[in-house]
Amino acid sequence: GRWLAVVGFDDGGTVLAILPARGTSARRLPEGDGISGRPAWSPDGSHVAFARWSSGSYDIWKVNVATREDPRLTTSEWNDTQPSWAP
Repeated sequence: GRWLAVVGFDDGGTVLAILPARGTSARRLPEGDGISGRPAWSPDGSHVAFARWSSGSYDIWKVNVATREDPRLTTSEWNDTQPSWAP
């Protein structure tokens, strides 16, 4: 693909960003803390799913790459940490 989804550290917290495969400037996606990583691209490349610490456990969220809207997909007392997409 043309983009990489990466997790890094900024100001003491983790952040999710996309980075052009050619290595120019990264673009931070959702705002907020607690992102654990494991980003997973949607099959059409419009969203990235990821795990985020929220309310005492990890849940799965997705972020729209164009709008940066990031709704929560799971709400569980258990840790949901490995998002994946089905075709």
